[in-house]
Amino acid sequence: MATTSSNTMFATSSNQIPIFDGELYEYWSAQMEPIFISQDLWDIVQDGYESPQEDDEDSKKRSGKQTKEYKENAKQNASALRIIQQAVSKSIYPRIYGIKKAKEAWDVLREQFQGSEKAISIRRQSLWRQFDNLMMKETDTIKDFHSRVAETVNQIKATGDVMEERKVVERILRSLSSKFEHIVAVIEQTKDLANLSISELMGSLVAHEQRMSRFTKPPLEQAFSSKVNMTESKYAKSEQGQRGGNSQGRGRGRSNYRGNNRQNYQQQKSGYTGSSCIICKKAGHATKDCRYKCTK
Repeated sequence: MATTSSNTMFATSSNQIPIFDGELYEYWSAQMEPIFISQDLWDIVQDGYESPQEDDEDSKKRSGKQTKEYKENAKQNASALRIIQQAVSKSIYPRIYGIKKAKEAWDVLREQFQGSEKAISIRRQSLWRQFDNLMMKETDTIKDFHSRVAETVNQIKATGDVMEERKVVERILRSLSSKFEHIVAVIEQTKDLANLSISELMGSLVAHEQRMSRFTKPPLEQAFSSKVNMTESKYAKSEQGQRGGNSQGRGRGRSNYRGNNRQNYQQQKSGYTGSSCIICKKAGHATKDCRYKCTK
């Protein structure tokens, strides 16, 4: 029964063999190789063996030692073929059904999913162009960029090419974004690039990236901070305006209050109470000041 783990690229059988479903052949074959090597079966898968014919004249002359060797090869072939059969899904198995030799089954899968030598050569050239054009994006972190580089390098290796570590180191240094120009110059001046490992280079770049992040706010954080500052500024201006308006209102109120008090005092002093004169029935003066008082 096949099971799927979140930590693996492929589903695995109960004995932890990766299951090939037609995708990512290079990665699957790379995982299968150490399985064969660990069980001393890789030579049988790569080179195969000649199975004896029972009616062959040579079989009658074959010594006991040779017969034992053939039997051992047949046993290893069966073990390797069984692993291959367990390592393919139900949709892939019909492609190798009926094949009796592990090498033949392995070659069928390689030719159908990796391609012929010509197809492999074309793919190899395409991958090399992709490698030469690798450039770090401004939004990439060092880990993001390293993952893209590693993926391309592994695909090139899967086609059979050799990738020197120095070549990868030089490609990374040439492909970094402008914000790493200073550290690149330092590395080139202080390190021996011929002996600099990829892991050591990555360690230096990640450390530099972490130092830069302490002094540089991310764009989102900058935008948020700017928005908060604008909001606080608007709030302060609004509050100041309200205080000014209230102050003016209070000033006018006190002025009107004083004016009204003075007017009331003058009216009270003249005997005017605010009602109409009882002589002429007109407002604006007290009864005692009415000019018609003598005529009445």
